[in-house]
Amino acid sequence: MILNIFKLSVASFSLLLLMGTEALAATPNERDSLRGLQGVLVKRVNFNSQPANLAGKLVVQEIRTEVEGQLSQAGILILDEGGYPNSVELPFLQIQGAISQIAKNYYAYSIFVELYQRATLLQNLSRPSVVTWREGALSTGSMLKLRERIRFLMNRFIQDYKEANSRASYAQSVSLSPSQPVYTPRASY
Repeated sequence: MILNIFKLSVASFSLLLLMGTEALAATPNERDSLRGLQGVLVKRVNFNSQPANLAGKLVVQEIRTEVEGQLSQAGILILDEGGYPNSVELPFLQIQGAISQIAKNYYAYSIFVELYQRATLLQNLSRPSVVTWREGALSTGSMLKLRERIRFLMNRFIQDYKEANSRASYAQSVSLSPSQPVYTPRASY
């Protein structure tokens, strides 16, 4: 059993090294996409698990409450779908992941925190929701460590939000020319 844990840990961290940390971190363009954001809706918290009943150990509502608490404490307005007639227009956070049990109380997991915003496509002027900010983690450990990792990723979101909305950041945005893109999608995740 310990050998299996070791093998999965080595495999997980090898994958991280192959991907590089840049694949899991927000880019400057993603950070800039947070500029002027008035608040966010925490819309989805979803975890797939193996075995299937494992996700029950993660209380999704508790995670949502913790995330909303972190955002509120940082001064970021939490939007509520009920207060907006066209809630599809609201920027929303999605927290998703996958968990696999390796041994008793030991798990391999991936987590992604993504911010979706409406964007206008120039080709046909449609307005789909697209991921404008994303951070993720791949790791092993206890359920407690997984929740700590979610808090860490949310702190990264808060840090990027504050950086994008600082006074200096606003001064820079005034100097952007109309030909400069505000958001450029990454080639891969």
